[in-house]
Amino acid sequence: MIQIPVGTAWVIAGALALFGGWVVILNYCGLFQVLVRHHFVSLIPLLGGLALGAATLVAPVPSIAPFCWLPLVLDPGSLYSVVLFVQAATRRNAFGKS
Repeated sequence: MIQIPVGTAWVIAGALALFGGWVVILNYCGLFQVLVRHHFVSLIPLLGGLALGAATLVAPVPSIAPFCWLPLVLDPGSLYSVVLFVQAATRRNAFGKS
């Protein structure tokens, strides 16, 4: 593992968390537009969840690293992408294609 100074780790983790949080908030606003106002808005897949997950790994607090998967589940764009991937994989197997 690469050793970086604690201050640098906090700056990188903070920047990733701010960016990832911003993308996740945009995804929830888009989900609100779709569900409540019936106006289609495209979600940003994986970007917010991956940025927040990376922030948990870079942060110099080792107790939060095991939870790096949690942002991928809580981000609607990431969850939507995973659901579509599983759906496509099962459909492909259901029709006997390899």
